[in-house]
Amino acid sequence: MIYEKRRVKYTCINGSRLVDWAHVHHEFEIVYATESGAAAICDGVEYVLDEGDLFFSFPHTIHSYRMIKEKAAHTLLVFSPDDFPAFTKLLLNFRPSYPVVKNCNERIRNIIAQLKEIKGTEYYEQKLYAYVTLLISEALPCLEL
Repeated sequence: MIYEKRRVKYTCINGSRLVDWAHVHHEFEIVYATESGAAAICDGVEYVLDEGDLFFSFPHTIHSYRMIKEKAAHTLLVFSPDDFPAFTKLLLNFRPSYPVVKNCNERIRNIIAQLKEIKGTEYYEQKLYAYVTLLISEALPCLEL
């Protein structure tokens, strides 16, 4: 297992492969599966991600991924809980009993779609934080903490 000390403030990428090495870091990590073909492993338990699923890795949680297919489109978000003061205590002191929101509702899918559209726009970083705040606000009630 690797303790990852991130060199960047945040990550927001659309990709097709996820890392297969176990790691842990201070940030929270969210993966939205645009298509099936990957599994998230969190604290030793594997969760197959189907299209439309949202995986949460809370801070200081050992996690990794396993590619079931060679490629599986996804959106990966990694942010510090310190940047979201309304959620900092919750993210640092609780864990979900099941860290996957299966078949996300339309509001969550729309937020993910907006994240993809704002890349490179004016005030990108401010928009990004606003949409991630909305995403957390919509997804956390779907998780049992």
